[in-house]
Amino acid sequence: MIAKCDEDGEEEKGSKSAEVAAALKRLEWYPNTAAWQLNIDKKDMRKNIKTLQDFLLREVSVGNIVRMEAVSMIPAIVLGPRPGELVLDMCAAPGSKTGQLLEMVVASGEHGALNSVLQHGGAVLANDPDIKRARMMIHRAKSLSSPSLVVTALPGQSFPKLLSDDNTELLFDRVLCDVPCSGDGTIRKSPYTLKRWHPTHGIQIHLLQLQLLRRSVEITKVGGRIVYSTCSLNPLENEAVVAQVVADSKGALRVLDCPPRLSALRRRKGLTSWSVPDMNSIDLLYDSFDSIPEARNHKARERGGFSKRGLLRSMFPPSSEDADKIGLERCMRFYPQDADTGGFFVTLLEKTGD
Repeated sequence: MIAKCDEDGEEEKGSKSAEVAAALKRLEWYPNTAAWQLNIDKKDMRKNIKTLQDFLLREVSVGNIVRMEAVSMIPAIVLGPRPGELVLDMCAAPGSKTGQLLEMVVASGEHGALNSVLQHGGAVLANDPDIKRARMMIHRAKSLSSPSLVVTALPGQSFPKLLSDDNTELLFDRVLCDVPCSGDGTIRKSPYTLKRWHPTHGIQIHLLQLQLLRRSVEITKVGGRIVYSTCSLNPLENEAVVAQVVADSKGALRVLDCPPRLSALRRRKGLTSWSVPDMNSIDLLYDSFDSIPEARNHKARERGGFSKRGLLRSMFPPSSEDADKIGLERCMRFYPQDADTGGFFVTLLEKTGD
């Protein structure tokens, strides 16, 4: 409702409604007109538009609305699971992306979600190694009321082999591998992240990210798809991980372009070159693994030619020729200044062989 102010200036509904209308915009790239972005500061909403805040909280509590940052919705949409498919959310907590995946896998249609499950099957397995976060995810998932959700609390890098009823290995049609990261892409909404940021954070978590993506590929069907994503802009956590896993696959894995249905997404190409900081002197940067000087007592510290001074060979960019073969430029980078979002990295992979 929009109304004019009376002479005493007591009428505020009109101005507040106009403010909300101006701040609300539809996300054109999200299917079925199902996502809207409200550009109002949380403090301003709490102070000046309390009625709207109460409404949103109430709708969230019953599962009618899900609140999450716009850019965080991209990985699940890029993965694009279809009704009836078996999907793994490898690092699922707090569960917002899991909810998106469920909506796509269990397309309710006119006869309801339960009928869809009985007719088409399909399920989402949401995993998180932290038992407390997994419990929180279960609490949030109650409002989804879906019989197609399974929650586990297991280390993703050693996710166990699953067996089907005929005792054959159960593989997934789609895997969302949204891995733990330094979170440096979230500085806009979490300024504290900048205060504790350090160039070596990407180095410290690189190996875990590598292990998580490798395991995701192993448990995906041939012909299946994997999305690797982080809320970081550090290439050591992003392109370096993708490049190593694709190279290790010996042609059994390829990087895909952004799906045509998401052409409205504002994105940048993936990086093909970067430098790696020294663990002990961040002013010292290396452009290649071979440029790292030998460490003292290097025989004890280096592992099979893959590690020097705490740095792994997989952290460094491939040659320009190999980067082209891998398709690193098809990786997707999302920058805050492009679409009024946080920073994010997303890559869509297809498994073409074992």
